[in-house]
Amino acid sequence: MWLPMDKKESSSWEHVSEWYNRIVGEKGHEQHRIVIPKILGLIGLLNKKDKGPFSLLDVGCGEGVVTRYLLSNTSYLGIDLSPRLLAFAQKKKKRKEFSFLKADATETGLDLQQIFTHALALFSLQNMKDGQTVFQNVAKHLHVGGKFGCVINHPAFRIPRNSHWCVDTNQKRIFRRVDYYLSSLEVPILATPSQGKQSSATWSYHVPLSTYFDWASQARLRLINFEEWINENGSRTDKKMARAAKEFPLFAALVFQRY
Repeated sequence: MWLPMDKKESSSWEHVSEWYNRIVGEKGHEQHRIVIPKILGLIGLLNKKDKGPFSLLDVGCGEGVVTRYLLSNTSYLGIDLSPRLLAFAQKKKKRKEFSFLKADATETGLDLQQIFTHALALFSLQNMKDGQTVFQNVAKHLHVGGKFGCVINHPAFRIPRNSHWCVDTNQKRIFRRVDYYLSSLEVPILATPSQGKQSSATWSYHVPLSTYFDWASQARLRLINFEEWINENGSRTDKKMARAAKEFPLFAALVFQRY
């Protein structure tokens, strides 16, 4: 279901906050439990040997699942557009050094009145319509040398509604089909597909990898690490599916440094 929506309405998850809070739970769903330690390790916030103190800006923090993985040497500010998700985050927070604020990462001239050593966008950047402004705002709030870690659905292999697993019965292979890549897309995602048109929808914004690199360069952020991750929860019973799942990374992790 495609609907004309303005930028703030389409970016906020307020209308699906109860559903999202349920699926994330206390420690995050299985995807979070795999991905969060990986990205925190890449940006230098996982190892106790990393010397702090550190400060982390979490862009599109939702109900603050990242805070459950942070070390004691890291203070934290999570920003999000959804008041209800922020309320869930506030109830779950474990330390006084954790703060949450209603703010729009796509707002031109956003001023949080503090600078951070690190920033993170965990599957949130792809849900924001104006990604270029997000990069500019993140860079503005990072110390020189500070790191910005992003985890996104892989733009080349996991494009909502435009990439699929397919079966070649003649060759007896499972392969990945991609319908679009270079085109910028706005794709509605149903929260509960079984409800069809009655389901609430969020929006996903696809751009190619080169666009992310351009946004970063214009914001004085240089790419220092790039990893491609497979879905570690892929089929454990179907050998062909398991083999295919190991060939096509469905997640991309990008780490940028402010200069």
